[in-house]
Parts: sequence; structure tokens; C-alpha cells
Amino acid sequence: MKLFLTGNYSKSDSSFDPIVMPVVDQAILDSIVQSYYDYSMIHTYSDLSYGFLNLSLGLEYQLSTSMAFLFDVRYYDLKGYESYVYGDESGSFYTVRVGFRFGNSLF
Repeated sequence: MKLFLTGNYSKSDSSFDPIVMPVVDQAILDSIVQSYYDYSMIHTYSDLSYGFLNLSLGLEYQLSTSMAFLFDVRYYDLKGYESYVYGDESGSFYTVRVGFRFGNSLF
């Protein structure tokens, strides 16, 4: 019988520099309806941070020289620390896999 346990955690952060808009004459701004737009804080929308955890536990049991029984459980967890851009993308789930392998074995 072969047992295995694996896991990993990754953390990702991203951001970009503020946008510097050119200075425009007030007469031009007065003639444009969209002149009230303010881009001074748009760079904060790129301040994204995620944490991802993946754990796996399983076993493999040799039934014969050419067949093995397999079982594993995997857990996934994503934490989005900045939810104002795409909404809250945090969540977790797990999978359970059961099966047989035929042919050459790792034993």
C-alpha cells in the first residue's frame, strides 16, 4: 500500500501605478460633458490579493501485479482579499476520487 499527502499554498498580489492624466484647459473641459470624470483613484482597482490552498490525501493499494485500487480526497480553498473588482471570489470545495488502475504499477 502506498499513502500520500501533498499540499501547497500560494499567495498572489498585483497592482499598477496611478494614471497621470494630462492637464487640459478649462475651456475644453467645459465643452465636454464627461469632464466630471476623476481618474485619481483608478489605480486602486488593480490592488488584488489572493491566497490559494490545495491539500490532497490518498492511497493506492496493489490488488495484483497488474491492478491497483486508488482513493484520494482533495481540498481547494481560494481567498480573495479584495472583493470590490470582480466580487467576492472566495470559496472552497473538495473532491473524492475512487477507482482502479490496470497495467503497470508504481510498486
